[in-house]
Amino acid sequence: MSKTSDHESIATAPLWYLLYRGDAPKGGYSTALGGEITAKLASLCGVATDEKSLEAGLATAIDTFLSAKYDEEFHQPEKAENAALDKVARSAQELHLALLDLYEFGRASDKLEIEIQKFDGLSEGSSPKVLSSLLGEKPHTLAMLQNIATDIAVAAEDAINRKPKHDPDRAALWGPDYADELAQETESWRKRSATHKLRSNHAVMAFLEAFKPVWEEHSEHPFTEGMYFTEAKSTASYAVDAMHMVLKKLDPALPRSAVVSGIKNLRR
Repeated sequence: MSKTSDHESIATAPLWYLLYRGDAPKGGYSTALGGEITAKLASLCGVATDEKSLEAGLATAIDTFLSAKYDEEFHQPEKAENAALDKVARSAQELHLALLDLYEFGRASDKLEIEIQKFDGLSEGSSPKVLSSLLGEKPHTLAMLQNIATDIAVAAEDAINRKPKHDPDRAALWGPDYADELAQETESWRKRSATHKLRSNHAVMAFLEAFKPVWEEHSEHPFTEGMYFTEAKSTASYAVDAMHMVLKKLDPALPRSAVVSGIKNLRR
Protein backbone atom coordinates (compact mmCIF):
# COMPACT_ATOMS: atom_id res chain seq x y z
CA MET A 1 0.00 0.00 0.00
CA SER A 2 1.05 3.58 -0.57
CA LYS A 3 2.47 5.58 2.33
CA THR A 4 0.35 8.50 1.10
CA SER A 5 -3.35 7.88 1.61
CA ASP A 6 -5.53 7.86 -1.48
CA HIS A 7 -7.99 9.92 0.57
CA GLU A 8 -5.49 12.67 1.33
CA SER A 9 -7.00 16.10 0.69
CA ILE A 10 -5.99 17.50 -2.67
CA ALA A 11 -5.74 20.90 -1.01
CA THR A 12 -2.96 19.73 1.33
CA ALA A 13 -1.24 17.12 -0.83
CA PRO A 14 2.33 17.96 -1.95
CA LEU A 15 2.79 18.86 -5.60
CA TRP A 16 4.73 15.69 -6.44
CA TYR A 17 1.72 13.66 -5.28
CA LEU A 18 -0.61 15.66 -7.51
CA LEU A 19 1.75 15.31 -10.47
CA TYR A 20 1.96 11.54 -10.38
CA ARG A 21 -1.80 11.31 -9.83
CA GLY A 22 -2.39 13.59 -12.81
CA ASP A 23 -4.17 16.21 -10.67
CA ALA A 24 -1.67 19.03 -11.22
CA PRO A 25 -2.53 22.20 -13.18
CA LYS A 26 -2.28 22.03 -16.97
CA GLY A 27 0.62 23.71 -18.74
CA GLY A 28 3.57 21.48 -17.94
CA TYR A 29 5.96 21.42 -15.01
CA SER A 30 6.95 25.06 -15.39
CA THR A 31 3.34 26.15 -14.81
CA ALA A 32 2.85 23.63 -12.01
CA LEU A 33 5.95 24.92 -10.22
CA GLY A 34 4.91 28.56 -10.40
CA GLY A 35 5.49 29.78 -13.96
CA GLU A 36 8.83 31.53 -13.37
CA ILE A 37 10.79 28.53 -12.15
CA THR A 38 12.93 28.28 -15.29
CA ALA A 39 13.87 31.98 -15.20
CA LYS A 40 14.76 31.73 -11.49
CA LEU A 41 16.81 28.63 -12.18
CA ALA A 42 18.60 30.37 -15.04
CA SER A 43 19.47 33.31 -12.77
CA LEU A 44 21.14 30.94 -10.32
CA CYS A 45 23.23 29.45 -13.14
CA GLY A 46 25.21 32.71 -13.20
CA VAL A 47 25.55 33.00 -16.97
CA ALA A 48 23.20 33.59 -19.88
CA THR A 49 21.77 30.24 -20.90
CA ASP A 50 19.28 28.61 -23.23
CA GLU A 51 16.17 28.54 -21.05
CA LYS A 52 14.33 26.12 -23.34
CA SER A 53 17.16 23.62 -23.04
CA LEU A 54 17.30 24.21 -19.29
CA GLU A 55 13.55 23.70 -18.97
CA ALA A 56 13.75 20.45 -20.97
CA GLY A 57 16.50 19.17 -18.67
CA LEU A 58 14.46 20.17 -15.64
CA ALA A 59 11.40 18.30 -16.97
CA THR A 60 13.49 15.14 -17.42
CA ALA A 61 14.84 15.43 -13.87
CA ILE A 62 11.33 15.95 -12.47
CA ASP A 63 10.10 12.87 -14.39
CA THR A 64 12.93 10.91 -12.77
CA PHE A 65 12.06 12.31 -9.34
CA LEU A 66 8.38 11.37 -9.69
CA SER A 67 9.26 7.85 -10.79
CA ALA A 68 11.58 7.47 -7.80
CA LYS A 69 8.94 8.93 -5.48
CA TYR A 70 6.51 6.33 -6.80
CA ASP A 71 9.10 3.67 -5.95
CA GLU A 72 9.38 5.05 -2.41
CA GLU A 73 5.63 5.20 -1.94
CA PHE A 74 4.90 1.67 -3.08
CA HIS A 75 8.11 -0.06 -2.05
CA GLN A 76 7.41 -3.30 -0.22
CA PRO A 77 9.68 -5.74 1.65
CA GLU A 78 11.20 -8.34 -0.62
CA LYS A 79 9.31 -11.08 1.21
CA ALA A 80 5.97 -9.43 0.38
CA GLU A 81 7.03 -8.84 -3.22
CA ASN A 82 8.05 -12.48 -3.58
CA ALA A 83 4.66 -13.54 -2.23
CA ALA A 84 2.87 -11.36 -4.79
CA LEU A 85 4.95 -12.80 -7.64
CA ASP A 86 4.32 -16.31 -6.36
CA LYS A 87 0.58 -15.61 -6.46
CA VAL A 88 0.90 -14.52 -10.10
CA ALA A 89 2.88 -17.64 -10.96
CA ARG A 90 0.37 -19.95 -9.30
CA SER A 91 -2.63 -18.16 -10.80
CA ALA A 92 -1.15 -18.27 -14.29
CA GLN A 93 -0.45 -21.98 -13.94
CA GLU A 94 -4.01 -22.55 -12.73
CA LEU A 95 -5.30 -20.68 -15.79
CA HIS A 96 -3.20 -22.91 -18.04
CA LEU A 97 -4.64 -26.05 -16.41
CA ALA A 98 -8.19 -24.68 -16.50
CA LEU A 99 -7.88 -23.97 -20.23
CA LEU A 100 -6.51 -27.46 -20.75
CA ASP A 101 -9.50 -28.94 -18.92
CA LEU A 102 -11.89 -27.24 -21.37
CA TYR A 103 -11.00 -29.83 -24.01
CA GLU A 104 -12.86 -32.40 -21.90
CA PHE A 105 -16.13 -30.45 -21.99
CA GLY A 106 -17.46 -30.98 -25.49
CA ARG A 107 -17.79 -27.67 -27.30
CA ALA A 108 -16.75 -25.47 -24.36
CA SER A 109 -13.37 -24.68 -25.93
CA ASP A 110 -15.03 -23.77 -29.25
CA LYS A 111 -17.47 -21.47 -27.48
CA LEU A 112 -14.64 -19.65 -25.70
CA GLU A 113 -12.68 -19.24 -28.94
CA ILE A 114 -15.75 -17.84 -30.73
CA GLU A 115 -16.33 -15.29 -27.96
CA ILE A 116 -12.67 -14.25 -27.98
CA GLN A 117 -12.73 -13.66 -31.73
CA LYS A 118 -15.74 -11.35 -31.52
CA PHE A 119 -14.89 -9.70 -28.20
CA ASP A 120 -14.49 -5.94 -28.65
CA GLY A 121 -12.29 -5.18 -25.69
CA LEU A 122 -10.60 -6.60 -22.62
CA SER A 123 -11.94 -3.96 -20.26
CA GLU A 124 -13.14 -0.40 -20.11
CA GLY A 125 -10.77 1.83 -22.06
CA SER A 126 -9.03 -0.98 -23.95
CA SER A 127 -8.57 -0.97 -27.68
CA PRO A 128 -10.98 -3.02 -29.83
CA LYS A 129 -10.09 -6.61 -30.63
CA VAL A 130 -6.92 -6.52 -28.51
CA LEU A 131 -7.20 -10.09 -27.27
CA SER A 132 -8.25 -11.65 -30.57
CA SER A 133 -5.54 -9.84 -32.56
CA LEU A 134 -2.94 -10.90 -30.00
CA LEU A 135 -3.94 -14.54 -30.05
CA GLY A 136 -4.43 -15.00 -33.79
CA GLU A 137 -7.09 -16.97 -35.63
CA LYS A 138 -8.65 -20.35 -34.91
CA PRO A 139 -7.77 -23.16 -34.40
CA HIS A 140 -4.83 -21.91 -32.32
CA THR A 141 -6.58 -19.44 -29.99
CA LEU A 142 -6.70 -21.68 -26.91
CA ALA A 143 -3.19 -22.97 -27.50
CA MET A 144 -1.91 -19.40 -27.60
CA LEU A 145 -3.74 -18.60 -24.36
CA GLN A 146 -2.17 -21.62 -22.71
CA ASN A 147 1.28 -20.60 -23.93
CA ILE A 148 0.84 -17.07 -22.63
CA ALA A 149 -0.34 -18.34 -19.24
CA THR A 150 2.66 -20.67 -19.02
CA ASP A 151 5.09 -17.91 -20.02
CA ILE A 152 3.65 -15.63 -17.33
CA ALA A 153 3.95 -18.40 -14.74
CA VAL A 154 7.60 -19.09 -15.64
CA ALA A 155 8.52 -15.39 -15.79
CA ALA A 156 6.90 -14.68 -12.42
CA GLU A 157 8.66 -17.66 -10.87
CA ASP A 158 12.02 -16.48 -12.24
CA ALA A 159 11.36 -12.97 -10.88
CA ILE A 160 11.08 -14.34 -7.34
CA ASN A 161 14.33 -14.01 -5.41
CA ARG A 162 14.32 -17.07 -3.17
CA LYS A 163 17.15 -17.81 -0.80
CA PRO A 164 18.83 -21.07 -1.91
CA LYS A 165 18.42 -24.00 0.46
CA HIS A 166 20.40 -27.20 0.79
CA ASP A 167 18.90 -29.82 -1.49
CA PRO A 168 19.95 -33.40 -0.60
CA ASP A 169 18.98 -34.73 -4.04
CA ARG A 170 21.05 -32.13 -5.87
CA ALA A 171 23.90 -32.65 -3.43
CA ALA A 172 23.91 -36.37 -4.24
CA LEU A 173 23.77 -35.62 -7.98
CA TRP A 174 26.47 -32.94 -8.02
CA GLY A 175 28.77 -34.57 -5.48
CA PRO A 176 31.79 -32.48 -4.38
CA ASP A 177 30.83 -29.64 -6.76
CA TYR A 178 27.52 -28.99 -5.01
CA ALA A 179 29.02 -26.81 -2.25
CA ASP A 180 30.50 -24.40 -4.82
CA GLU A 181 27.24 -24.33 -6.79
CA LEU A 182 25.21 -23.55 -3.66
CA ALA A 183 27.70 -20.81 -2.69
CA GLN A 184 27.35 -19.18 -6.12
CA GLU A 185 23.57 -19.31 -5.95
CA THR A 186 23.62 -17.80 -2.47
CA GLU A 187 25.88 -14.97 -3.62
CA SER A 188 23.57 -14.31 -6.58
CA TRP A 189 20.60 -14.21 -4.20
CA ARG A 190 22.40 -11.71 -1.95
CA LYS A 191 23.17 -9.41 -4.88
CA ARG A 192 19.56 -9.49 -6.14
CA SER A 193 18.32 -8.85 -2.61
CA ALA A 194 20.66 -5.86 -2.26
CA THR A 195 19.31 -4.25 -5.45
CA HIS A 196 15.78 -4.49 -4.03
CA LYS A 197 16.60 -2.06 -1.24
CA LEU A 198 16.17 1.66 -1.87
CA ARG A 199 18.99 3.98 -0.87
CA SER A 200 18.43 6.78 1.62
CA ASN A 201 16.69 9.80 0.03
CA HIS A 202 16.10 7.72 -3.08
CA ALA A 203 13.96 10.28 -4.94
CA VAL A 204 16.24 13.23 -4.11
CA MET A 205 19.27 11.28 -5.28
CA ALA A 206 17.50 10.32 -8.51
CA PHE A 207 16.67 13.99 -9.20
CA LEU A 208 20.22 15.13 -8.47
CA GLU A 209 21.73 12.46 -10.72
CA ALA A 210 19.41 13.46 -13.56
CA PHE A 211 19.93 17.21 -13.17
CA LYS A 212 23.70 17.20 -12.51
CA PRO A 213 24.70 17.13 -16.22
CA VAL A 214 22.07 19.80 -16.99
CA TRP A 215 23.49 22.08 -14.30
CA GLU A 216 27.06 21.50 -15.44
CA GLU A 217 26.08 22.37 -19.02
CA HIS A 218 24.21 25.57 -18.18
CA SER A 219 25.93 26.94 -15.07
CA GLU A 220 29.27 28.51 -14.30
CA HIS A 221 29.01 27.32 -10.72
CA PRO A 222 30.26 23.89 -9.59
CA PHE A 223 27.84 21.14 -8.69
CA THR A 224 28.98 20.88 -5.08
CA GLU A 225 27.45 21.18 -1.64
CA GLY A 226 29.57 24.27 -0.95
CA MET A 227 31.51 25.43 2.08
CA TYR A 228 29.84 25.23 5.48
CA PHE A 229 29.55 28.48 7.45
CA THR A 230 29.12 28.02 11.18
CA GLU A 231 27.50 31.42 11.69
CA ALA A 232 24.78 30.68 9.11
CA LYS A 233 24.64 27.00 10.06
CA SER A 234 24.43 26.25 6.37
CA THR A 235 26.51 25.78 3.23
CA ALA A 236 26.89 28.37 0.47
CA SER A 237 26.20 26.78 -2.90
CA TYR A 238 24.30 28.01 -5.96
CA ALA A 239 23.75 24.39 -6.98
CA VAL A 240 22.15 23.52 -3.63
CA ASP A 241 20.04 26.68 -3.75
CA ALA A 242 18.80 25.79 -7.25
CA MET A 243 18.08 22.13 -6.51
CA HIS A 244 16.33 22.91 -3.24
CA MET A 245 14.26 25.65 -4.88
CA VAL A 246 12.82 23.09 -7.31
CA LEU A 247 12.53 20.17 -4.91
CA LYS A 248 10.89 22.26 -2.19
CA LYS A 249 8.11 23.16 -4.62
CA LEU A 250 7.60 19.47 -5.32
CA ASP A 251 7.86 18.49 -1.66
CA PRO A 252 7.58 21.41 0.81
CA ALA A 253 8.70 19.19 3.70
CA LEU A 254 12.09 18.50 2.10
CA PRO A 255 14.91 20.18 4.08
CA ARG A 256 17.87 21.85 2.38
CA SER A 257 20.14 19.45 4.24
CA ALA A 258 18.77 16.57 2.14
CA VAL A 259 20.09 18.26 -1.01
CA VAL A 260 23.42 19.01 0.66
CA SER A 261 23.80 15.37 1.72
CA GLY A 262 22.68 14.14 -1.68
CA ILE A 263 25.22 16.19 -3.63
CA LYS A 264 27.93 15.20 -1.16
CA ASN A 265 27.08 11.51 -1.67
CA LEU A 266 27.15 11.93 -5.44
CA ARG A 267 30.67 13.33 -5.29
CA ARG A 268 32.02 10.40 -3.28
